[in-house]
Amino acid sequence: MSESRLSDEAITAMAHPSRRRIVEVLTAMSDGVTAFDLADRVDLHHNAVRTHLSILSRAGLVSSARERLTGRSGRPRIIYRLADPAAMAEVESGQALVGMLLKLVQSAGLTEPEIEAAGVEDGRALAGQGMGLVSGFRRMGFAPDDITDAAAARRGETEVLLRHCPYADSITPETAPTICALHRGVVRGILADEHGELVAFDAVDPRTGPCRVVTRGAPRADGE
Repeated sequence: MSESRLSDEAITAMAHPSRRRIVEVLTAMSDGVTAFDLADRVDLHHNAVRTHLSILSRAGLVSSARERLTGRSGRPRIIYRLADPAAMAEVESGQALVGMLLKLVQSAGLTEPEIEAAGVEDGRALAGQGMGLVSGFRRMGFAPDDITDAAAARRGETEVLLRHCPYADSITPETAPTICALHRGVVRGILADEHGELVAFDAVDPRTGPCRVVTRGAPRADGE
C-alpha cells in the first residue's frame, strides 16, 4: 500500500458524508467560498457547515482567511479554501486507480482465496509498522470505531465497526467480493504474528451501514 499524504486525522474527518460533500465543493471552487454559500450548495444549515469546516480545518484540510474589502461596505467575509488541493487530487486519482485495479483483478480471474492471501501480506506489513486492527484500518481510511464492551474485553475479543468505506464508489455486486476478500485478508495479516483469530467479518453495503469485525486473542496495539 502506498503512503497517503493525508494524515490519519484527515482521513477520519473525510469519513463523514457531509464533509466529503463540502470538500467536493471546495475542490471545484479554487477561489474559495463562504460558509453561507457552502450551506446553499450542500443543502445544510450554515451552523452545521461551520462545525464541519472547523473539523476539516483542525485536520489540516481546509484553510480560511478574511477577504480584503474592495469597494464593498460591511464586515469582511471569511473565505474557505482547500489547504492542500494536491492531496485531494491524490484521493481522486487513487479512487480512479482502484476502479482500474478491480477491473484488472476480475479479468485475471483471481479467486477470493488468492485475493485474500494478497490482503494478508498487506496486513502483515501494517503489523510490522506496529499497527493493530484499529490503527491499521484508520490508516486505510475506514474510520474504525472500537465498540468493544467490558464483557467482550474479558473474553479477549475486540469488536470494531468500519464506519466509512473508501472504496464505496467502486462497489458493485461484481466488485464487492473482491474488495471484501482483500480487507478480510488484511485483518488476518494483522493478527497473524500475534496468533489472533478472526471471529467475524460482517460486510454490508456501505450505503446502509458499517461493516463489523470481531477478533480474539491478539493484543490491541499502540493504545487501541
